[in-house]
Amino acid sequence: MANNSVASAEIVNGTIADIDVSATAAIAGTKISPDFGSQNIVTTGTVSGVGSGLTGLNASNLSTGTVPDARLSGNVVLTSGNQTIAGTKTFSSTIAGSVSGNAGTATTLQTARTIAGVSFNGSANIAIPFANIASKPTTISGYGITDAVTTAGNQTIGGVKTFSSPIIGSEPTLSTHLATKNYVDTLVTQGVTWKGPVESGNTIVGTWGACDAGKQSWTTYNKNDDIIYICDGANWLSIGSSASIPYATTTTPGKVQLAGDIGGTWNNVTINANAINSAKIADNTITASDIAANAIGNSELASNAVQSVNIVDGTITGADILNNTIDETEISDSFVARDSNLLDGVNSTQFLRSDVDDSLTAAIVVPTGNRDEGMFGTYASTLTQHIWSMGTAYRNSAAGTDFGNLYGLAYKHTNNPTGGTMAGGHQMVWAQNGNPTSAMGTNIWTSGQFIGNGASITNIA
Repeated sequence: MANNSVASAEIVNGTIADIDVSATAAIAGTKISPDFGSQNIVTTGTVSGVGSGLTGLNASNLSTGTVPDARLSGNVVLTSGNQTIAGTKTFSSTIAGSVSGNAGTATTLQTARTIAGVSFNGSANIAIPFANIASKPTTISGYGITDAVTTAGNQTIGGVKTFSSPIIGSEPTLSTHLATKNYVDTLVTQGVTWKGPVESGNTIVGTWGACDAGKQSWTTYNKNDDIIYICDGANWLSIGSSASIPYATTTTPGKVQLAGDIGGTWNNVTINANAINSAKIADNTITASDIAANAIGNSELASNAVQSVNIVDGTITGADILNNTIDETEISDSFVARDSNLLDGVNSTQFLRSDVDDSLTAAIVVPTGNRDEGMFGTYASTLTQHIWSMGTAYRNSAAGTDFGNLYGLAYKHTNNPTGGTMAGGHQMVWAQNGNPTSAMGTNIWTSGQFIGNGASITNIA
């Protein structure tokens, strides 16, 4: 068939398959029926038409090209232009550029500020010195304090006030004024002259006359108003009610009532007869110079009143002790009789003791007539016995069972199994740390070797 000889009329409908169409064939869109079914449309041109007819589009299949901003949803955040964004947005990277408005949180201020001379950047609290604060109040009331004690002006102060330091002020001129130490010291230095109390109904001036230089330091008590007065050389000054004066103690001066052991009058105080007993005398305060000769008899001494410390050494003789008056209860455990440290006139420290370790500083010599004397053990053929040691730390067994940790000589018999038979029979053993190394008994034995001139050894069995 010749080219271009086949027309549409000669082609049976639905008989042209995909394989019959060249991949490069350009088929006009007008030649394609609108119904593509489930087939995909691939084109290198432009798809145009009414967009409302396009459905089921998936933007994830767009590999190139740009979607205009106008085609995007209003929920998409754009890189330019003004938008109002709702909801919380979390950024995993730093935001570059300026941000206006208030920050939710911040570590420090971008620019530190100075508050009362102290720099503050918001990273920590600051302490502002009081001196740096301007426009401070100049009065206590300016701070809202209404009950403070001031240094000037008259005030009535309630409550008890305790002062840790002395109160410094002027000398008193009225009976209501406090007296300073200097004022009191001056009166004491001048000497206080006590004048008898003024009877009730009388006045000081009427009784003693007006206070003048001649009556300075006169002191009296007015029974009419219960006030003690003192003359300062010009005026009678009240120094307080007698009721306000405390009774004297060992630490506080005050008034003393003449009663009990004390008698007499205010200007002649005496001690009543028999008022002083042992309980009122401080221990260890009476010395020999306080006691007259022969002043103390048996009637003045209580039972067990005299102790060793009260007796002068070497002053008691036999005449001072009644028969059968001293028994063991009167003798202290610490009592040491005169010369009790001597034996036959020799100091006891020069004798060897048998019950404790002692040191020998001279030779012990057995005289010719006593050659049967010396050091003796306690015989028992089944037990060992100490003879000599190189030191007190190295000893034979106290029970005699073995040689203990002995470095030295000991006795044993073969009836004691320590070390075996060794030299045989009764023998003297040399031990090192309790181990026998040589012995001399019926025979001579060693755990080592015989060393010497072998030619002189005879009768060797």
